[in-house]
Amino acid sequence: MTSDKQAQANRRNALKSTGPKTPEGKAAVRHNATKHGLLSQEVLPR
Repeated sequence: MTSDKQAQANRRNALKSTGPKTPEGKAAVRHNATKHGLLSQEVLPR
């Protein structure tokens, strides 16, 4: 069972680790999970 102190620390840390929120940040990471190869859905620029 977590203590109140640990639960508060978890909530503070969760605020920092939710991913990009701005359009610029989302654009910067949009291809991170894109697969490559014969069956890819889109062509990435070099």
